[in-house]
Amino acid sequence: MNLGIDPKVDFACKRLLGNPDHPDLTIHFLNSVLRPESPITDVQILNPSIEKEYEGDKWSLLDIHATDELGRLYDIEVQNTKPLGLSKRLAYYTASLLVGQLGEGEEYFELRPAINICLLDAKQFPSVQPLPAL
Repeated sequence: MNLGIDPKVDFACKRLLGNPDHPDLTIHFLNSVLRPESPITDVQILNPSIEKEYEGDKWSLLDIHATDELGRLYDIEVQNTKPLGLSKRLAYYTASLLVGQLGEGEEYFELRPAINICLLDAKQFPSVQPLPAL
């Protein structure tokens, strides 16, 4: 039965993949897209806000922010258009996830991977072929 809800709409996607009450949808999505050697078995939906540390810092709001059982961090973004500067914005978000991990005296090897996935209703890399369906 078609409910008439477009899953590419920001609100609908956030309710599906960013819902802490239904982590199985996010787990299935991440395993389908990333195809990790060892499947992801647990995710926790986190606060999507990247808070300002200083008054002059930029505040950001991720669409969906999650972590898995190995401590990998995920930012899943939904875009119905291809905004200018998208690549730089995604790099900034991913870097923000890395920067927030370490405190004074901690070593860089302790950093957990930060992975950004963007659901985009346009081609960002026209020469790249999509992965075959599972």
